[in-house]
Amino acid sequence: MPAAGIPDLLAALVDRSLLHLAPDPGRYRMLETLREYGTDRLAASGDLGTVRDLAAGHFAELTARNDPLLRGPGQLAAMRVIGAEYDNTLAALRHRCDTGDAAGAVALALSLAWYWQLFGRHTDAAFWLGEVLAVPDAESAPGRDLARATHLSHRVDTRRGMSAKEAADDRAGLRELAGRLLAHPEPAGP
Repeated sequence: MPAAGIPDLLAALVDRSLLHLAPDPGRYRMLETLREYGTDRLAASGDLGTVRDLAAGHFAELTARNDPLLRGPGQLAAMRVIGAEYDNTLAALRHRCDTGDAAGAVALALSLAWYWQLFGRHTDAAFWLGEVLAVPDAESAPGRDLARATHLSHRVDTRRGMSAKEAADDRAGLRELAGRLLAHPEPAGP
């Protein structure tokens, strides 16, 4: 379909109540029954995994492209973009974890790390970095070490009842990870 025809198609779908306008300008929501039907059709055709891989790639690339903007003059626009796609990005992260894509999951989680920090989403960060680190990976790459260090730092913010031993273990773990990260010739992360 030519790009010029998309607005008319969207308007027709809204008129038929197949899509709803979302609160954010230019965004639409699909009815859950349609989403389930589409998921069932993709599963029946054997294309569901491929579509989810493509979606995960799209949201990972979108987040990676906006992550550096969070630390500069484009911060507000980047916050809006990542915020608008946050649920989709977490679905992409879940997909990468569920499919054993350790490297992709680490990269996506690290692209979200500064967003989590800016919004004080320490609980999200600790949970998702824990999920990412639970994905088996044969090698310990700098990115994985950085994800582990980020996980430990966010975990401290979410575990108020941490015992003195747990806190000491986390501090020792952070020191060890810092030493390994400093030993790498190139900095880790996006």
